[in-house]
Amino acid sequence: MPFRNRTVTLRRLAINEPLQDSKVLTDERGVFAFSAARGNLYEVAITVTDDLFMGVGTIEVAEG
Repeated sequence: MPFRNRTVTLRRLAINEPLQDSKVLTDERGVFAFSAARGNLYEVAITVTDDLFMGVGTIEVAEG
């Protein structure tokens, strides 16, 4: 089941730097895209309801 029109929070994880959150929306198919910087690690979570979110995983950007 795709998560349509939901907010995805991408948290850039960096040592000795403040956390940076970016938010994007999924489309009608549940697909999203975001700009990422090479060599960074991002924690990804999707908003299921106003009070509930689900951790999707961690993405490491190796090239890009």
